[in-house]
Amino acid sequence: MMEFTISRVALCICGAIILVASVSVIGGIYDNDVPDMDDVSARRIAYMLDTFMASEIDEIILEGNRILPEGYSIRVHDFFVELIGEEKISLAITTFDQELELDWNETKTVTRQKSPQSS
Repeated sequence: MMEFTISRVALCICGAIILVASVSVIGGIYDNDVPDMDDVSARRIAYMLDTFMASEIDEIILEGNRILPEGYSIRVHDFFVELIGEEKISLAITTFDQELELDWNETKTVTRQKSPQSS
Protein backbone atom coordinates (compact mmCIF):
# COMPACT_ATOMS: atom_id res chain seq x y z
CA MET A 1 0.00 0.00 0.00
CA MET A 2 2.86 2.37 0.83
CA GLU A 3 4.52 1.78 -2.56
CA PHE A 4 1.28 2.68 -4.34
CA THR A 5 1.03 5.98 -2.43
CA ILE A 6 4.67 6.88 -3.10
CA SER A 7 4.27 6.10 -6.81
CA ARG A 8 1.19 8.34 -7.02
CA VAL A 9 3.00 11.20 -5.23
CA ALA A 10 5.95 10.84 -7.60
CA LEU A 11 3.57 10.80 -10.57
CA CYS A 12 1.88 14.03 -9.37
CA ILE A 13 5.26 15.73 -8.90
CA CYS A 14 6.38 14.72 -12.40
CA GLY A 15 3.09 15.95 -13.85
CA ALA A 16 3.49 19.31 -12.09
CA ILE A 17 7.04 19.67 -13.45
CA ILE A 18 5.87 18.90 -17.00
CA LEU A 19 2.99 21.37 -16.64
CA VAL A 20 5.28 24.18 -15.43
CA ALA A 21 7.75 23.52 -18.25
CA SER A 22 5.05 23.56 -20.93
CA VAL A 23 3.45 26.75 -19.58
CA SER A 24 6.78 28.60 -19.71
CA VAL A 25 7.36 27.45 -23.31
CA ILE A 26 3.87 28.56 -24.35
CA GLY A 27 4.41 31.93 -22.62
CA GLY A 28 7.66 32.39 -24.54
CA ILE A 29 5.94 31.63 -27.83
CA TYR A 30 3.22 34.18 -27.05
CA ASP A 31 5.82 36.84 -26.22
CA ASN A 32 7.45 36.29 -29.61
CA ASP A 33 4.09 36.63 -31.43
CA VAL A 34 3.11 40.01 -29.94
CA PRO A 35 5.16 42.11 -32.43
CA ASP A 36 3.64 40.13 -35.31
CA MET A 37 0.15 40.80 -33.95
CA ASP A 38 0.97 44.52 -33.73
CA ASP A 39 1.89 44.52 -37.43
CA VAL A 40 -1.35 42.72 -38.29
CA SER A 41 -3.37 45.19 -36.20
CA ALA A 42 -1.73 48.16 -37.96
CA ARG A 43 -2.57 46.65 -41.37
CA ARG A 44 -6.17 45.99 -40.30
CA ILE A 45 -6.63 49.58 -39.14
CA ALA A 46 -5.12 50.84 -42.41
CA TYR A 47 -7.50 48.57 -44.34
CA MET A 48 -10.46 49.90 -42.34
CA LEU A 49 -9.47 53.49 -43.16
CA ASP A 50 -8.92 52.57 -46.84
CA THR A 51 -12.37 51.02 -46.98
CA PHE A 52 -13.85 54.16 -45.45
CA MET A 53 -12.11 56.31 -48.08
CA ALA A 54 -13.41 54.09 -50.92
CA SER A 55 -16.99 54.02 -49.62
CA GLU A 56 -19.82 56.50 -49.94
CA ILE A 57 -19.98 56.99 -46.16
CA ASP A 58 -19.27 60.54 -44.93
CA GLU A 59 -18.50 59.72 -41.27
CA ILE A 60 -16.93 56.97 -39.26
CA ILE A 61 -16.80 56.68 -35.47
CA LEU A 62 -13.56 55.23 -34.16
CA GLU A 63 -13.61 53.79 -30.65
CA GLY A 64 -10.10 53.19 -29.41
CA ASN A 65 -11.06 50.46 -26.97
CA ARG A 66 -12.63 48.46 -29.83
CA ILE A 67 -9.91 48.73 -32.44
CA LEU A 68 -6.75 49.04 -30.32
CA PRO A 69 -5.11 46.76 -27.79
CA GLU A 70 -5.20 48.18 -24.26
CA GLY A 71 -2.61 50.90 -23.72
CA TYR A 72 -1.92 51.43 -27.44
CA SER A 73 -2.58 54.44 -29.64
CA ILE A 74 -2.55 55.22 -33.35
CA ARG A 75 -1.26 58.16 -35.28
CA VAL A 76 -2.21 58.54 -38.94
CA HIS A 77 -0.25 60.98 -41.08
CA ASP A 78 1.30 61.21 -44.54
CA PHE A 79 -0.50 58.04 -45.70
CA PHE A 80 0.92 55.95 -42.84
CA VAL A 81 -0.74 54.34 -39.83
CA GLU A 82 1.51 54.12 -36.78
CA LEU A 83 0.37 51.70 -34.11
CA ILE A 84 2.25 52.84 -31.02
CA GLY A 85 2.73 50.19 -28.36
CA GLU A 86 4.77 49.90 -25.21
CA GLU A 87 8.02 48.93 -26.93
CA LYS A 88 7.40 49.13 -30.67
CA ILE A 89 5.83 51.23 -33.39
CA SER A 90 4.22 49.23 -36.20
CA LEU A 91 3.64 50.89 -39.57
CA ALA A 92 1.15 50.29 -42.36
CA ILE A 93 0.42 52.21 -45.57
CA THR A 94 -3.03 53.70 -46.13
CA THR A 95 -4.90 55.87 -48.63
CA PHE A 96 -6.43 57.88 -45.78
CA ASP A 97 -5.33 61.47 -46.44
CA GLN A 98 -6.09 63.11 -43.09
CA GLU A 99 -4.15 63.39 -39.86
CA LEU A 100 -5.55 61.52 -36.89
CA GLU A 101 -4.49 60.56 -33.39
CA LEU A 102 -6.45 58.14 -31.25
CA ASP A 103 -5.65 56.67 -27.85
CA TRP A 104 -7.07 53.46 -26.44
CA ASN A 105 -9.57 55.28 -24.20
CA GLU A 106 -10.77 57.82 -26.80
CA THR A 107 -13.63 57.97 -29.27
CA LYS A 108 -13.43 60.18 -32.35
CA THR A 109 -15.72 60.91 -35.25
CA VAL A 110 -13.89 61.26 -38.54
CA THR A 111 -15.60 63.13 -41.36
CA ARG A 112 -14.56 62.70 -44.95
CA GLN A 113 -13.05 65.88 -46.37
CA LYS A 114 -15.01 66.89 -49.43
CA SER A 115 -13.32 68.56 -52.33
CA PRO A 116 -14.52 72.10 -53.17
CA GLN A 117 -15.60 70.89 -56.63
CA SER A 118 -18.04 68.30 -55.25
CA SER A 119 -20.55 70.86 -53.90
